[in-house]
Order: sequence, then C-alpha cells, then structure tokens
Amino acid sequence: MAINIDKINIQNDDRVRRCTAQLNGKTYSYLEGMPTSSPAKGTIFLFHGFPDLAVGWRYQIPALLQLKFRVIAIDCLGYGETDAPNTVESYSYRSLAADVKELAAQLKAEKIIGCGHDW
Repeated sequence: MAINIDKINIQNDDRVRRCTAQLNGKTYSYLEGMPTSSPAKGTIFLFHGFPDLAVGWRYQIPALLQLKFRVIAIDCLGYGETDAPNTVESYSYRSLAADVKELAAQLKAEKIIGCGHDW
C-alpha cells in the first residue's frame, strides 16, 4: 500500500482543523484530522517534544489518516496556542496525564494510542 506523505498545511488544508479545549482550567490547542472513510480504526494522540509544536507532525498526519486513524496533534502545555501556566504543579506528570484523559473524554475516545518524540 503506497502512502502519500504530502505534508499538511494548517492554514488551508481540509485534512485537519485547529481546535481548542478547556481541560482542567487550561486552554489547549490541537489539530484534529479524521480519515476520509469511516469508521476510524482508532484515535492517535501525537505529543511533540522540545522545542516543537503540533504542526511538527505535518508529515506523519497524512500517513496516519490514510491508514484510517483519527489523529489529534496537541500543542503541549506552554507551547503554541496552548496556555502556559506559571505554576510548577501544572506541568507535573499527574496534571498533564489528567489533561490528556480529559481531552480523550471530551473527544469520546475511549482508548487512545499515544505517540511522542523529543529532540
């Protein structure tokens, strides 16, 4: 199966849309892509590392969509259009995990596949 890796353009690309969500008192920004044929095999959450943004996944998102996955690429806390709280506690593993759990619940994604990178 050939996969087209034509990167996304978040300014004008019908494969993704920019969304926001209120998660435990913080505003998160993320890109959402849905496969063109339903139903999706599952939902993949993409987490970027330092220093990056959700759009850093621009080459992988089209391939995952073609493989029939719903894709959520998050601007992690403190990056891009997501809030950057001043409290250390906001960046704890427990707090960040609670935020991801809340986003999955809001998106009605009972199970997610997590994927991340760091430079």
